[in-house]
Amino acid sequence: MKNKRFLSLLLVLSILFSFSAPAYAATIETASDGNETLLLEDATIYTKKTASQYFVLTVPDNSEPVEINFSFIANPSTVYQLYIPKDTMNLSVASSINWDTVQFLCQENISSAKQINFVIEDVTYDEPIEITNMRSSVSADLMEDLADLRGNEYEWRKVHETTYQGENIKIYERMDFRIYEAGYKRWSTGEDILTLGSFITGVMGYTVTSATLGAFGIIFGVLPQAISTISGSGKLNKYNCCAFIGRHASINDSEYAYTMTDNVYAYLGYDDADLNSTERAAIVSSTLDHYYTDGSSYYYDFDAQVEDAYEMFTRIGQMD
Repeated sequence: MKNKRFLSLLLVLSILFSFSAPAYAATIETASDGNETLLLEDATIYTKKTASQYFVLTVPDNSEPVEINFSFIANPSTVYQLYIPKDTMNLSVASSINWDTVQFLCQENISSAKQINFVIEDVTYDEPIEITNMRSSVSADLMEDLADLRGNEYEWRKVHETTYQGENIKIYERMDFRIYEAGYKRWSTGEDILTLGSFITGVMGYTVTSATLGAFGIIFGVLPQAISTISGSGKLNKYNCCAFIGRHASINDSEYAYTMTDNVYAYLGYDDADLNSTERAAIVSSTLDHYYTDGSSYYYDFDAQVEDAYEMFTRIGQMD
């Protein structure tokens, strides 16, 4: 059995972004000051970033001690872990947390805190490797998630038709998905297991969102509980998951594309890099990067695309 009782973790975004795949979802509330509150089944997690430190508090719903993990912005690879009796502070709701007191307690007890040293290797390939058509469960899982987020792939959907300079010009739209292996993220600590709070502090850091936790809850096959644990060392493969909604111009019913322009929705996806895993890969929806290859104005300007198509037509003539 894999050591994947991962954090209660419903990671990133997706980022993500509320994740629409099968939900192990934590609920997130973002305060006006940027602090975040993750509501799990058995606890509440509060996060706060100051100019010099990052704090993650795990407050159980029962009478168990509060777990505090913190790191210094200047040295984020070292995480300090403390446990404080719950009855010494009123931490049941976010509004009651006195972060000055939390910071003071951390400073006073740093010498007795457990120190967890993270080694993080975060690699992004200069040239991602396309795996769209590879027969793998990873690409299938990520393609399924793209369909959940953007709808099913399609082609030859006519969105505009006109006669210009005597030529019949049609603009067609298609959507296709492409998956690229983009790198990996590896962590090690020398510990056998990590708590959810320490993993968030040392690996996920300031990027933690309910969508991220939701996606990683699926990847590691865990429930949204703070008592879940994570392996002290592990690896995640990273993927660029793109939905291309492209438009092209056809002249006189040709299949040749006289113009092409794309509207792109790109996400990050992950899997646990374990060939023996029975869990699925997942997209973090909150990592959305939305862009147009030729700008949004051109993408929605059919007249400009028609004119450009005709100009190309005058250069190369009628194509099949």
